[in-house]
Amino acid sequence: MTLLRDQMRIRLLCAAVLGAGAAIVVSLLPAMVVAHSTGVSFEARVEPYLVDIGYEPARIEAGISERFDFKLWRGEAGIPEEYAHVWVRLLGEEGTELATGIYRHSTGPTTLLYRFPTEGDYRIEASYRSAGGTELVKAVFPFRVEPATNAGFLGMADLMPLYAVVGFMIAAGAGFWLRSCWRFGH
Repeated sequence: MTLLRDQMRIRLLCAAVLGAGAAIVVSLLPAMVVAHSTGVSFEARVEPYLVDIGYEPARIEAGISERFDFKLWRGEAGIPEEYAHVWVRLLGEEGTELATGIYRHSTGPTTLLYRFPTEGDYRIEASYRSAGGTELVKAVFPFRVEPATNAGFLGMADLMPLYAVVGFMIAAGAGFWLRSCWRFGH
């Protein structure tokens, strides 16, 4: 009887781990869908590099979170270039709105999430740096932030916490269900 009970516990543990894994995948799926490869980008060739700053959503609006991701390519073949961090400045009509350094992520894109407070003309400056702090390349891109058209609309970045909560609820529900199955022997 104890062997059967131990086997049941192992099965329940495996099922709980699989349920939690599925919940994590569900919560991260939207982040994978809005990857830079499908978005819009600012690009500038500064020999021997191609500076590539992707952004999502495509229409930059005041009050809506904008996601920027930073990539650096070398040569005509588009080989990814190694860099340690990127210094970013967002300049509005009134001056500097944000100045920050972002370390390059080992997995996934190096990102910045920012919500522009007002419409107007802006510039984004990106300075890619080596591990020693030497500037590899710098590029500046002007752009316009439009007035908000979808009052109350939540962008994908705004919904990420909701997806995390839904994923947690799925994992918790699966855990409770599996525990009740184990407790009552179903």
